[in-house]
Amino acid sequence: MDWYAIQEDEAGNRKARLLRPEEYVLVDNPVPRFTIQIGQQPELNYPLRSVRIDGLATRPFSSELGAINCAYIGPNGLSEGQVGKLWDGIALTGREKELLTALRIIAPGVEGLSLVEDSRTIQRKDRILERIPIVKIAGIDEPLPLRSLGDGTQRMLGIALALVNARDGILLIDEFENGLHYSVQPELWQLIFQIASRLNVQVFATTHSWDCIEGFQKAAQENTQEEGSLIRLSVKNDEIAATVFDEEELDIITRDQIEVR
Repeated sequence: MDWYAIQEDEAGNRKARLLRPEEYVLVDNPVPRFTIQIGQQPELNYPLRSVRIDGLATRPFSSELGAINCAYIGPNGLSEGQVGKLWDGIALTGREKELLTALRIIAPGVEGLSLVEDSRTIQRKDRILERIPIVKIAGIDEPLPLRSLGDGTQRMLGIALALVNARDGILLIDEFENGLHYSVQPELWQLIFQIASRLNVQVFATTHSWDCIEGFQKAAQENTQEEGSLIRLSVKNDEIAATVFDEEELDIITRDQIEVR
């Protein structure tokens, strides 16, 4: 992330110019922007937040590349509407099997998954009923609502749904460990590594959990084909500083229980 000055040429085209540190105090209304590099593609540069300059809100310039496919799951998971939308995005694509694999980490007996209208909602002519996920469990004749299997399965489904919908893009997971028992986190991370590699997804996850860090380290160590990094954010001199730990350093951190949260 860097600071930029917004400049306009004689033709009225607006461009962002990267500022040198000594210019920060010389430019009025500098704009924070972040850069993303995906493989060998050209760098993508976007505003970090909306800033009003001369009464106009900044936004990506027409000269910049288009939006990146991005999926996000917050600390409280997905709403029923979001689950339905993401399900429709991968239905009959073959990626549904990834969802079953994820659910079986917690509930090994899951044989099938589908979405049905939620009978708890009041049906109105001008409203489409929300849909809820149901699962078929081995040895049980009737399908069960996924919520009856606990918060962990719903969190697992949400992460897996967001991941398979982020193909060729980015997945953002806030407070990864929410609703997940520490014992299942290494296996979930392992699955994330595999699917992200296959679907070309870069995953960013936040956590304050030591169990989550350990689970991530175990999965990263087993997946030698993909790189995993831990980024610790701290405040130094009233600024946010990022410290990056690679897999080798992360191995030492978890082995010696060095605090990095």
